[in-house]
Amino acid sequence: LSAGDVKKALSLHASTKERLAELDTLYDFIFSAETPRRVLDIACGLNPLALYERGIA
Repeated sequence: LSAGDVKKALSLHASTKERLAELDTLYDFIFSAETPRRVLDIACGLNPLALYERGIA
């Protein structure tokens, strides 16, 4: 998948689409402190695709 494909897929999910503009800021904040051992994202929508795009998943 290319980055464009991931963004397109993320925009198909209503609540994920609403958060697309903030995803980079959110993930930069989460991963700037230290490498987390676990991330629990309740109601994650399609966010696992965003992690894939960042090479995390």
